[in-house]
Amino acid sequence: MHVLLYDDAAEYGGHEVMTVEGAKQLSRREGVKVSFVFFEGNARLSEHITEIAGHGNAITLHPIPFRSGRMQSVATAFSPRTVRKIRETFSQIGPDMVVLAQGTIEISSLGLLAAKRNGMRTISYIPIPHTLTTMGVHLGRARDAVNRYFYALPDNFITISEGMKQRIVSQHVSPERVRVVHNAIDVGKHPRHDRTAARSAFGLRQQEWAIGVIGRVQFRHKGQDVFIRAIAAARCELGSFKAFIVGDGPDMKSLLAMIGEAGLGDVVRFLSWSDDLSKLYCALDVVVIPSRFEGVPLVMLEAMHYELPIVASSVDGMSEFLPKSWLCVPGDGMALGQVLASVRNSDSTDQVQRNRRLVEQVFTMERFADEFCGAVLGT
Repeated sequence: MHVLLYDDAAEYGGHEVMTVEGAKQLSRREGVKVSFVFFEGNARLSEHITEIAGHGNAITLHPIPFRSGRMQSVATAFSPRTVRKIRETFSQIGPDMVVLAQGTIEISSLGLLAAKRNGMRTISYIPIPHTLTTMGVHLGRARDAVNRYFYALPDNFITISEGMKQRIVSQHVSPERVRVVHNAIDVGKHPRHDRTAARSAFGLRQQEWAIGVIGRVQFRHKGQDVFIRAIAAARCELGSFKAFIVGDGPDMKSLLAMIGEAGLGDVVRFLSWSDDLSKLYCALDVVVIPSRFEGVPLVMLEAMHYELPIVASSVDGMSEFLPKSWLCVPGDGMALGQVLASVRNSDSTDQVQRNRRLVEQVFTMERFADEFCGAVLGT
């Protein structure tokens, strides 16, 4: 069987990580040929899939100049020339099946439409099937109406949790067409370091509570603005602490302004993104995920692996897998600050050990490989 994976996202996030891993696992299956079509301007995706293809995995790469942008489903409907060019690329490759990496239904809709017009079997791999109205995006209600057309196109779907499956089913998709494939982390790539040495490397004093917020700086999605409001409101209750914000993004300028206005410049530090954050995890005391919507974030799984408490919004994968005492209403900085203070003053030993065992039992690469390949190959 010849499987083509398509991903025209401009950013490299958790879904791209899992799509690349899926390509690797498929390429290792006997009798399976893998092609990967991706946006050539996504440097991190290009780097990672090229590295995997160069390590003996039979993956043929096809970079293209097309990418998903704003209001992409509407743009797709009015891009016949681009769709035609992608159809030509697909025809030259000649796959038996096309797997579309769709972080949301809009992303990679160009490839979805091209594949369907070529009469090819399609699977949409979609971790965040929220309505755009729920996500608070521009013209969300109108775009949701357009997106109903795109939800009707795939032959089958892959998503990452039972909660996400129900969101897809709510788009008039039969449950039998949706397979759940759990996200995973490779624990071999997440080593443990000496905690004292790790904290020293980040300049942490013994009494300082280290908080980590990891992800693209985009308020509408990741909620770093909520986090700043939280630590400003609960600064006295939190005592001596340092907050590490890892990543970059479109709202960095606004975030810096918020930190300055709140007088938090002495406790907030910024770190550039790295593929290896193991030393930081070993230095932290807690991870915060203040997102307004999510799938099942890899940051959560990584924090669970490192036996860290996770204070998060009560949405999506966080509400499915974390205890209620660690959760708060999304967007509520005051509530987030209160939960942070509560966690600081609590003993989370038993819960973090349960979380680590959950990662070892459910969110493993071995299980991901079996589930993903089974969903794509129909086994």
